[in-house]
Amino acid sequence: MSGESLYSLLITGAEGAWDKGLCEIDPSRFLEYTDDDIKARLISLDEAAVAELFRLPTLFAYENHLELPARVGFIKDVRVRNRNLRFSFEFDPAFSPVSAKAVSDMQMELDIGGWELNRTHWAVKRVDLAEVLRNAGFASGVDITSLEALAEDPDLENLVRIVRQAIEKNRPAEALDRLHTLTIRYLRAWCQRRGLAIDKSKPLHSIFGEYVQKLHEAGELESKMTASILKSMKGPLEAFNQVRNDQTLAHDNTLLNHDEALFIFSNVTSCLRFLRSLEQRAGHSESS
Repeated sequence: MSGESLYSLLITGAEGAWDKGLCEIDPSRFLEYTDDDIKARLISLDEAAVAELFRLPTLFAYENHLELPARVGFIKDVRVRNRNLRFSFEFDPAFSPVSAKAVSDMQMELDIGGWELNRTHWAVKRVDLAEVLRNAGFASGVDITSLEALAEDPDLENLVRIVRQAIEKNRPAEALDRLHTLTIRYLRAWCQRRGLAIDKSKPLHSIFGEYVQKLHEAGELESKMTASILKSMKGPLEAFNQVRNDQTLAHDNTLLNHDEALFIFSNVTSCLRFLRSLEQRAGHSESS
């Protein structure tokens, strides 16, 4: 039904099954504990059904006896192989791991039956998973999808991987120094595509200032508010240099507290996400 909130619930009794990005399940256990009308719509696994499964947020949980945390993510591929239902998946870094106890405590909110956490199966539930998890405090508030998409070489990909791991563990302070490096790398690449020569000795905020000036001269900012917001980011990015040097793992420092680290991370990545969309709109592809 269009507009209804659904989520996939995948439970396994195999320890470490959610560490590999690929898993299998007995097709007979697909859509157990699922309302009949949803089951009728998805059981065929035709093109429309698979497309719907791809859109659903998914809770990847373990059976109770393992006492392992669940993860939140999305199904990426589904197909029948050797009489098993095989699927690949990836986690959503916007949500931190959910302890086994928390999953058990939220059974009613998540529409998980009393015995379900003791049986390997795949269900689809009429619940807004994101809302339940946000209310329970498991949303990190950080979206690093834009950073993933900008990775252009092995060094960048490695930096993004380290950032993702820190965010998935809900440790944003441990990612700030890498985020600082990534931001400089992205801005230098964007400047180069626009014909700006950037000296590697220039600090982050200076590079950003030259880049924003180039955007202004090119007439690519349609509103004064957008231009004002970008201009105002130069000060925080200058302060980011100090945070990187004195309050991150870049040196032997005491780490910045969690809430401020998350606040800084969210604001910087939000800015990068906008600039990436602007670059794409301007036709500056990330592969050039």
